[in-house]
Amino acid sequence: MIGHQTILSNVELALTIGGISKKERRQRAIKALEEVGLKNQIHKKPNQLSGGQMQRVAIARALVNDPDIILADEPTRST
Repeated sequence: MIGHQTILSNVELALTIGGISKKERRQRAIKALEEVGLKNQIHKKPNQLSGGQMQRVAIARALVNDPDIILADEPTRST
C-alpha cells in the first residue's frame, strides 16, 4: 500500500489504469471497502490500521476489479 494515501485512494488505484471515470472508481472502491467491513475507515492512512485491517484493504483492492476468483496465500475470515 502507498503509505501517504488514504485506504480509499489505495483501493481506487487498482482501477486507475483501466480508464474508469473518477466517479465510478470512487463508488466501486467504497463498495469494496464496505464489503470487507472498512467503510467507516476510508479516510485513514495505512499506518492507522491494524494488520488485519490492512489485509482487508488488500482484499478490497482485489475485489474492486470484480474478479472471477481470488487466490490468497493465507486463510482469511470474515468478522
